[in-house]
Amino acid sequence: MKRPRYTGAGLTGIIIGLAFLLIGLFGLASCQPEAPAPAPAPAPVPGPSPTTVEVKISGFAFKPDTFTVSPGTTVTWTNLDGPPHTVTTRETGYDSERLSTGDTFSYTFELSGTYEYYCTIHPSMTATIIVE
Repeated sequence: MKRPRYTGAGLTGIIIGLAFLLIGLFGLASCQPEAPAPAPAPAPVPGPSPTTVEVKISGFAFKPDTFTVSPGTTVTWTNLDGPPHTVTTRETGYDSERLSTGDTFSYTFELSGTYEYYCTIHPSMTATIIVE
């Protein structure tokens, strides 16, 4: 039995045919629809800073004891201790008088500045609010 002999032209045709077959296979794979790209997350919309800040009176301390707020922010103190406390500014401005357990006191800071306050019953209890 004689083996078929491939001529240069026949071999070239086979190679070109294989090349087209490979291009077609890879081309089909690349023609598949791609999954849509996820929509970009919306940019955060800057909003006003909080208009109310909570301060807990606990363990004979104001928590937090120093923080910064914007003008117009209302700060509310809540006494969680058993003994009474006060929230009294060192400058003229606000004084809660006596706060029993569970009582609250609120004050709105309109003007920029640094406000130090303390408890008149327990003067070692001090804190600071910065309004800017």
